[in-house]
Formats: sequence, C-alpha cells, structure tokens
Amino acid sequence: MIALAAIMMMCLGLGALFHGWAGDNEVQAAGITIHEQIVVKPGDTLWSISEQRVEKGEDVRIYIQKLKKLNSLTSSALQAGQVLQLP
Repeated sequence: MIALAAIMMMCLGLGALFHGWAGDNEVQAAGITIHEQIVVKPGDTLWSISEQRVEKGEDVRIYIQKLKKLNSLTSSALQAGQVLQLP
C-alpha cells in the first residue's frame, strides 16, 4: 500500500514537471501584447496624439479613453518626456 502511494506521488510529480516543461511557456508568451510607444513632446495633448493615431471612422474620444486606460492615466495632463503606450 505504501509502495502504491509512493508510485502515485512520483507519477504526479513527474506529470507536473513535464507539464511545466512541455509548453506552458508558449501559452504565457502568446498572452503578451506589445504596444507601440511614444515619448510625449512639449505641447502634446491626449487629443493631439489621438488625432494623429486614430483609425479612419473611429471617434477620437474613444481612442483617448483607450489611451488613458492602457496607460493608467487618471487625468488628461501629460508631461514632456512621459512615455505612453499606444492602443
């Protein structure tokens, strides 16, 4: 009985090891999204940045909301040198 329990524990351990080794990293890597980044220049505003980047037909205000959410911005104030990720 003890030998059976030991074999079961060894199988579970090896299963966990092989699961982690055989592709778990591929799943994690696939979930990473890389965004284009810009550096804010003096005089830049969320509106001016968004106007330049918005796709045709998309509302600039919606793009600004995405930009603020992606960069965890709580206000519209920007500072020169600040790095923003673009949606």
